[in-house]
Amino acid sequence: MSLSLTVLKAHQEAEYRRAFAAIRNQGVEAIVVAEGPGSFTHRQLIVQLVEDLRLPAVYPIRECVDLADSCRIPPTYRACFAKPLVRWLRY
Repeated sequence: MSLSLTVLKAHQEAEYRRAFAAIRNQGVEAIVVAEGPGSFTHRQLIVQLVEDLRLPAVYPIRECVDLADSCRIPPTYRACFAKPLVRWLRY
């Protein structure tokens, strides 16, 4: 099994849209959204762009998971994914 990591930086709405267009063209299979002021400010946009791509995602804050209303994961399971990754791996 081989994994590759692509880092795309964005701070403004237009940059996020360009980054997600690149993700669509690169055949990415999952997304990890890094924590930062831009990802907090644009959290609704990021969640919408992830949902448009229909990809699994890891978000830095629970609010992003809560925004993903069209997510097909039942709410009880969504709470599990909202925990910080380090804490989640301890279980």
